[in-house]
Amino acid sequence: MEDDSPIKTQRVSQWMEVAIVTLLAVAVFSIGLGRVGLFEPDEARYGVIAKGMAGGGSLLVPHIADVPYLGKPPLVFWMSALAIKLSGPNEAAVRIVSVIFAALTVLMVFTYIRSKHGNAQARITAAVLVTCPFFWGLARTGLPDMPFTAFLTAAFISAHLAMDSKRSGRWRIAMYAALALAVMSKTFAAIPLVVGLVCLEAVLRRSFQPLKVFVSPVGIPVFLAIILPWFIALGIHQPEFLNRILWERNFAAFFSSTWSRPGKWWLYPAVIFGAMLPWSVFLVHGIAGSRPWRKTEREDSAPAFAFTCAAVVLLFFQVAQTRVVQYILPAFPALAILVGASLNRLRAASLGALAHIAYAFPVVFGLGFAGYAFFSRDIVLHGGVIDVHWIMRVAAVVWTVSAAMAWFCAFKGLRDVAFRCLIATAGVMMLGVLVALPKIDGAVTSRPHSMLVKRIATPDARIVDFGSETLGPAFYTDLPVYFAGKKVNLAFGKPYADPARFDPDLAEWNREGITYYLIIRPEAGKKESRKTGVPLYLVERPGKLGVMTNKPLLRP
Repeated sequence: MEDDSPIKTQRVSQWMEVAIVTLLAVAVFSIGLGRVGLFEPDEARYGVIAKGMAGGGSLLVPHIADVPYLGKPPLVFWMSALAIKLSGPNEAAVRIVSVIFAALTVLMVFTYIRSKHGNAQARITAAVLVTCPFFWGLARTGLPDMPFTAFLTAAFISAHLAMDSKRSGRWRIAMYAALALAVMSKTFAAIPLVVGLVCLEAVLRRSFQPLKVFVSPVGIPVFLAIILPWFIALGIHQPEFLNRILWERNFAAFFSSTWSRPGKWWLYPAVIFGAMLPWSVFLVHGIAGSRPWRKTEREDSAPAFAFTCAAVVLLFFQVAQTRVVQYILPAFPALAILVGASLNRLRAASLGALAHIAYAFPVVFGLGFAGYAFFSRDIVLHGGVIDVHWIMRVAAVVWTVSAAMAWFCAFKGLRDVAFRCLIATAGVMMLGVLVALPKIDGAVTSRPHSMLVKRIATPDARIVDFGSETLGPAFYTDLPVYFAGKKVNLAFGKPYADPARFDPDLAEWNREGITYYLIIRPEAGKKESRKTGVPLYLVERPGKLGVMTNKPLLRP
C-alpha cells in the first residue's frame, strides 16, 4: 500500500499558503480603515443608503433621505447594511465589504496563477496586486467597484478554465453565477465585458472552441435565478424605475452624451501608467514577453489571457460616453498577472534594455517627486492649507533610495532582493497616504463638519444641501437632510421626492423654531436665505483647516 502522507502534506501546505495570502491581503487593505471620513459624494451616498437599510428601511428600493435611489442594484448595499447592523454606523463598516472582496480577488488570482505557472509566479503576482496603489486605494473605499471587480474576475477566470479544463461544465456554471453577481453588485456592463472577452479570445485563438463556454443548460438558469427576483419585485413595486435603472443608468450612460460624464481620451492610459507605480514599465515588459497575439503562445497561458481581459475592459470603457477613473478597476488583476509574469521571467533572464528601463523608471519618478516635495508651495484644499510637506519629503527620499537599491540589486543579479526592494518602494507610498489621511479629512470629507453639527444642533434642526450631493451629514448625524439645489442626481427620482424635503427655493421651509445648517456652498445659501428669509447657519473652516465655527448666514 502506497504512503499518501507526502500528498496530504503538500495539500496542507497549499491551504496554509492560501490562508497566509488571504490574511496578509486583509491586513494590508484594512490598516487604518477609519482614519478618514467617507469621501464625498459617492462613498457618503452609499454609506447613507446602507445605514438606512440597517435602520429598518426598505431592502427592495434603496433610499437616500426618503428619496428612492436606483443608480445601482442593491447587492453591495445589502452587505454594507449587514456590516453596519453588526458594528454600528462607522467608516470601517461601510468599507469592510470592499476589503473582503479585494482580498478574495487577490486569492482568486493567486490560486489561478499557481494552477497555471507554479507557486513562485503566483506569490509575485499576488504581491504586485496587493501593492498596486490604485487597487489598494479602492480596496479601502465603500464603493461597489471592488465587489464588481471580484465577481467579474471570477467570471473571467471561470471562462478561461471552462475553455481548457476537462471539467468545463462546472466552470461554465461558475462563470454564469459570477456574472449574475457582478450585475447585481453594480451594472449590466458585466455582460458585454464577458461576451467581448470570450469573442476576442476566439479571434486570437482562431477557433470557435472558446464560444462553447456560453452553452450551459444549468448556467443560464442559475444566472436568471440570481438576477430576476429583484428586478421582478422592483417592476411590481415601482415599474417606472425599471426604465431608470435599465436604460438611464446603463445603456444611456454608455451610448448617450445626455447622461454621460465624458473624460479626456488619454484618461485611462494615464491612470494605468500612474496607478501601477512602481510596476508601470514592467507591464510593458510583461506584454512583450507573453506575446498574446501569437496563437502558439495562448494555449494554457494565463498572461496571454490576462492581456485579453485587460484589453476588453479598457476598450469597452474607452469607447463609452462616460469615463470615470474607477471604471477600469476590473483590468488591474489582469495587469498584475502581466507584471508578475515579467518579474518571474526576470528572475533567471539577463537584463535587456526594456528591463533596465523598468527598474530605472521608479528611481526617476522618485527624483521628480522629491523635487516637487522640497520646492513646491503649500497645498490648499477647499480653502485650507494642508501641511503634508514633511510626509511627502520623507516618502520621496525613502522611495528614491529603495527604488535605487532595487535597480542596483537587479543589475548585480540579486533579482529576489530587487523584488523585495520594489515591494518596499510601493509600501512607502501606501504608508505616506495613511499618515497624511487625517490631515486632509476636513478637506475631502464632511466628517468634521458633521460632527460639529451633531454637537451643537438641537433635535429639531435640519441640514440643507444645495445641489452638492454632500451626504456625509446624513450618515454621521440623525438629522434630516433637505435638498434645496437645482442640480439633482439623476438616480434620485425627483417625481418621488417629498416636496417638503426637495424645494429649490426653500419657500416651504420657513417654519418657526427650526434651525437649518448648511454644510457647504455658502454663496448659494446666502442667496436663498435673502430671498426667503429662512435663517441658515453655515458650518465652515475660516482660515486654517480643522478650525470650525458656526455663524448665521443671514439673521432674520
